[in-house]
This record gives sequence, C-alpha cells and structure tokens, in this order.
Amino acid sequence: MSNEKIIIVGGGGAGVSAAQAIRSVNSTIPVTIVTKESIKPYFRPVLTSLLESLDGENKKGFFVKDEQWFLDNNIEFITDFNVAKIDSENKTLVNSNGMSLSWSKLIIATGSEPLVIPDAFRHRKNVFTVRTIEDTRRLYNFISGVSSVLISGGGLLGLEAAWYILRRGITVHVSEYFKRLLPRQLDEDGGAYLTDIISKSGVKLHTGACIKDFSGETYLDVVLDNGEELKAGCIVYSVGVKSSFPELTPEPPKLERGIIVDEHMRSSIDNIYACGDCAQFGNFIPALWMVALKQGETAGKNAAGGDAVYQHQLYPAMLKAFDTHVMSVGSIEGSFIENRTANSFMRLFHDENGNSKGAWCIGDPQRATKLIKMVKDSSPAESSVFH
Repeated sequence: MSNEKIIIVGGGGAGVSAAQAIRSVNSTIPVTIVTKESIKPYFRPVLTSLLESLDGENKKGFFVKDEQWFLDNNIEFITDFNVAKIDSENKTLVNSNGMSLSWSKLIIATGSEPLVIPDAFRHRKNVFTVRTIEDTRRLYNFISGVSSVLISGGGLLGLEAAWYILRRGITVHVSEYFKRLLPRQLDEDGGAYLTDIISKSGVKLHTGACIKDFSGETYLDVVLDNGEELKAGCIVYSVGVKSSFPELTPEPPKLERGIIVDEHMRSSIDNIYACGDCAQFGNFIPALWMVALKQGETAGKNAAGGDAVYQHQLYPAMLKAFDTHVMSVGSIEGSFIENRTANSFMRLFHDENGNSKGAWCIGDPQRATKLIKMVKDSSPAESSVFH
C-alpha cells in the first residue's frame, strides 16, 4: 500500500489552487489541507468590504469553494490546525496541540501576516489589523461603538478600509508615512490627484506622517510624528505584510524575505514546495491574489508528479473606492505620455525604445483595461490609446 500523501499547509487562494491542480494530475492520491482559521477558504480580497456590512459573508462568491467541492474531489480539510513545527527529515508536522500528521510531499501556502504593530501598542483592545475574517468581524463590531477611526497606512488595503468605514457614517483619518497616497502604485502627480478625490469624500488625510504615540482607553489621543494631534476610537494598522511560515527543522529551507522557490515552486528541501505570499520567486513576492493562484497551480501539479513551470506575469493593482477606479501596472518611473479629462487622469510609461512598460489610470476603468494590455504586450506607447 502506498504511503503517498500530500499535505497543504494554508487554506487561502494558493492552497486551494494547489489542491485543485493536484486533482487535475492525480485523482487518487490522498490530499489534506490544514489551516489555522476556523472556516473553509474564502475570497480574502473582499474582507475590507465587510467593514461596511458583514452580510457579504453570506453572498455567493465569498467562499472560494463550497463544501461539496471538497467532498467531490476527496480533499480532507482540517480547520483550527495551527502548525507549530515541520520536521522535513521525518516528514511530519505538528500543531500547537501536539497532533502530528505525516506526508510524502508538502506544500506550504501559509500566506502573509501584517507587518509588526509596535510592541507598546500590540495588545491594546482598540488596535487592529485586517488580515483574516476573524480580524474583520472584531473590527466591524468594535467600530459600531465609536465615532472616529484612524487608519495607519495609505496603501490599497488602508484606503479600501477607509472607504467602507466612512460609508457607515464614521469619521475616518488616514496617516501615511510617504508624502502621497498609494506610493507603490502612483507617482507624485497621480497621488495628488487621488488625494483630492479622497479629501472631498470627507476622509481626513495626514500624509508624510505616521503614529508616534497615543494614550487613553475609551478614546485615544494620538500624536503623529509631524506634531499633529487627533482623537480616535481605534487604530487600524495597514502598513504592509510579510511572509508567514511555520518553523522547519532540522534545517530550514533557503530563506530571504520568503521561502525561496524555483520555477517549479520547489524549495531547497526535497519534496517541499511553497507558493503564494510565503514564497519568493526571484526577487518577487507580489502579494497579489492572482499570483497566489498561479503559483499554487504550479506547486500542486508538480507535487502530484507533473512538470509545470511558473512564469512571472504582470498583474495590475486595483482600487475601487471613493466612487472612482484606480489601476496601476508595471514600472511607473521614467518617460511617459498622459491624458487628463474632467473625470480621469492616466499615464503610460515607456522605455527608451518607446515601448510600454507601466501605467496608472484613475477614473476610467475601460481605458485602464487597454493600458494593461499595452503594458503586458510591451506595445508602442501611443497617445491613440487615450481616445
């Protein structure tokens, strides 16, 4: 009797994609997914929208796969399984309660976790992050009793959270360390254009500033490092993420910012694969849902005996909030052509040969789609795309 068994650690998009890919290659090998969360895999990008209403949990599309899919594909799914240690030599993993599972192939798809909240603030009841459904529920319920919220971080998730909290009639402050919003997705002019839109919505923006200190219990007296002072019922930290993965013994795989993988999603340890936000391919950890799905597919096929190759692709970053649409893709540095109308502003960046290499677009989703294609195809940057 074969001792083959594939265990997937992590029940997010990458983990489910890996399981689906395994079944496309091998319909009989035992597959188990373990996750520290308490529910089946869900579509993580919608979490911030639940800050307006938790009804979204009951809508079609919230769960990545329904219960029947796991039954039909004979995939075991274990919730509340917090992996404490992985033993690569004996091919076992142990959870925090001492339960042990054996595997022949292991796929690590444990995703990422929020960057560290300062230790002095970490255990305060009114300090939050939004990374899991449990985080989201706690924050949703807490802000029902406050009149103002401070979000630390003016990136994609921070601004999405600001929008959905604002829609509940709550005063929202956003502090951003850089002097513009979306510093990874927009240049200075794009950031200024978006700042104007968001300021008009009622959000109180504090750019070029981050939290220095705060005090108080029910309401917080917050001091920013530029000297500004404000009051908030709670603070939501949204200052980025870092790879998250369990301890591996006796020797860990090669690590930098994540578990280093090759084009087959193999780690430096035989029979261990990694994919999604916990994996570093080349110099990249894009932390994008679509990347996690593609890497999971590659890892799953190869763990099941296939020969799939992952190729890095450009995927756009999107923000749909404040009654506008923001898209950014590729490199947004260097020479560009632009177009500005009464309701939109966009730039298409090109290399020294005039070929498209990056773009951002605010306020025109149809044009954004065309710009994405031009960048992916490295098409000549021509102003006709704006018309």
